[in-house]
Amino acid sequence: MIAVSAHVLLASPQDTERFCELAVGLIEPTRQEPGCTLYAMARDIADDCVVWISEEWDSNAHLDAHLRTEHIAQFLGELANVNIVSMEDKKYEVSSVGHVEMPPATNA
Repeated sequence: MIAVSAHVLLASPQDTERFCELAVGLIEPTRQEPGCTLYAMARDIADDCVVWISEEWDSNAHLDAHLRTEHIAQFLGELANVNIVSMEDKKYEVSSVGHVEMPPATNA
């Protein structure tokens, strides 16, 4: 499995709003793509100028095919009018998946 996490920093809350308006059109077509197991975006609750992108793909080939789709090309073209300060993305190759277990409470 391939996991992607991206941090998008925008210049203003208005740019964040415009980014999200454009990005909403990516969600359903991407979720319908072969190999997509998760595709989500969220605004940071502590910073009005940050959007987080989370993705999971069955393979690198599926991710590569996604990045070549018409809806991604259209989205990237529409972003020309959005002031993006920076974007940091990370791709992970995941060998296993499990649940997070909370440690037992300790008495201090």
